[in-house]
Amino acid sequence: MQVDFLRPGGFGSALGNDVTHLQRAVGPCQDVLAAAREAGLVVIHTREGHAAPLLDLHPYKRVRPGQDETTAAIGRPGPCGRILVR
Repeated sequence: MQVDFLRPGGFGSALGNDVTHLQRAVGPCQDVLAAAREAGLVVIHTREGHAAPLLDLHPYKRVRPGQDETTAAIGRPGPCGRILVR
C-alpha cells in the first residue's frame, strides 16, 4: 500500500480526499498477505511510480480536467517528494 494513496500528506490527500479512514484497511490487508504467504501463494507487489522525466506518464494523467498550477499532480513537489515519481 503506497504512502502516496493512504497517508495524510500524500497524493490522495493532496487531491482533497479524506484518507484517514483508509488506515483501517492496512491491518486486514496485512493478515491476508500473511495468510497467502503461509499458504505458499505467489504474492506480487505493484506500485505506481514514474521515471523522473515523466516520459512514461500517460497524457491523461499529465493534465487532468480541472487541474491548474495549484492542484496536486503527478511529478509536482509534495510532502513526500515529487508525487508518484520513483
